[in-house]
Amino acid sequence: MLRRAAIHRWLLVLMAVFVALPAAAQAPTEGAKAAAWIVSQAQADGSFPGFGLGETADAVYALKASGLKVDTNVQSFVEKNASAIAAKPGVAAKFVLAELLLGYNPRSVGGVDLVAAVTGSYKADSGMYGGDVTTHALALLALNAAGAPVENKALNTVAAVQIADGSWSFSGDTSAGAGDTNTTALVIQALVAVGQGKSESVSKAVAYLQTQQNSDGGFPYAKNSSYGSATDANSTALVIQAIIASGGNPTAAPWATATGNPLSALLSLQNASGAFRYDAATPDDNAFATYQATPALFFVTYPLSVLATAPQPTAVPNTPMPSTPVATATPKPNTPITLPDTSAPALPLWPVVVGLGLVCIVAGLGLRRIG
Repeated sequence: MLRRAAIHRWLLVLMAVFVALPAAAQAPTEGAKAAAWIVSQAQADGSFPGFGLGETADAVYALKASGLKVDTNVQSFVEKNASAIAAKPGVAAKFVLAELLLGYNPRSVGGVDLVAAVTGSYKADSGMYGGDVTTHALALLALNAAGAPVENKALNTVAAVQIADGSWSFSGDTSAGAGDTNTTALVIQALVAVGQGKSESVSKAVAYLQTQQNSDGGFPYAKNSSYGSATDANSTALVIQAIIASGGNPTAAPWATATGNPLSALLSLQNASGAFRYDAATPDDNAFATYQATPALFFVTYPLSVLATAPQPTAVPNTPMPSTPVATATPKPNTPITLPDTSAPALPLWPVVVGLGLVCIVAGLGLRRIG
C-alpha cells in the first residue's frame, strides 16, 4: 500500500510538472482557420480590407505568424502606396515591420524611405514620435527592428506619460482612468523589444492589465470606458502578446482562473468561418479583429522579427496580378519571438501529451506488479 501511495504521489507531481509547462501554440488549428479566412479577403490590388492602409500590414503579420506565404501582390500594393503610407508615421512604422517580415528593405519601398518617415516624425520638445502613444510605441518597435537609432529622450517619454495605475492612454493623457489595455499592451511589447522588459514601467503595466481582466479571462478596451467592459477580440489578443513578451503565460496563473483564461476567451469569439467577431454582442466576421487575433493564437509577439524571411527581389509594379492570392504553404505554429528580458520560450504541446502517456504507462505497470 505504501508503494502504491508513493506511486500515486509521484504521478501527481509529474502531471503537475507537465501541466505547468508553458503552453505555446495552443490554438494552431484555430489559427490556421483564421489565416485561411484572411487569405480569402485579399483584394485584387493586393490590399486587405479594414479602416485604412495599416490593416494590410496587420494582415501580413497574421499570415506570417500562421506560416502562410504572403502573395507578392501585397508588395506591389505597398510600393504603389508608399507615399501615402509614409505620410502617417504610425502607418509607416507598421509597414517597416511588414517589409522586414516580407524580406524587403523598408528604406527603399517604391522609392520611399519608410524608416526616414518614422524618424522624421520625432518631436524634440515632447520626445515623442508622431502625435500619440500608440504611434510612439510602433515607432520604437519599427526603428529597433530596422536597426535604426532611437532617440534617448523617446524612452524617457514612455515613462513620463505612464499613468499612476501603470497604464498608458492612446493620446498621452495621464489623468486617472484615461489608460487602456490596447495602448498599454503595445507599449509593453515595445519596451521589451528595446531591452526594458524588467523595468518598473513594465511591472506596473502588467499589474494594470490584471485589473482589467474579466471573469471570462478576456479583456475590454478599458473597464468603464465608452466602449463598454465586455471582452473583445482585439484587446484580448494584444494583452496575450504583452503577457508572453513580458515572460508570462496566458494559460497559467495569475491569468488563468476556474472561469477562463485569455486564450479561451479569445477562442470563444471565433466564428465558424474562421474569422473573429469583435465581441460576443457583435456576431459578424470582423477583419481587424481577425488580423489581430491570429498572431496571438500562435503566441507570436511584436515586433515579429523571428518570422522575417530572406530578402526578395523588388516586385515589378506592372506585373499581371491574380485577383485572389493563394496560400502556398501549410499553416504551422511558429516559435514565439525571442526578446530581451523574458522567460524561457514556451514549449509545444506534443511532448506534454507524450510525457503524460509514458508516465501513466509506467505507473500502471508498477501498480500491476504491486497487485
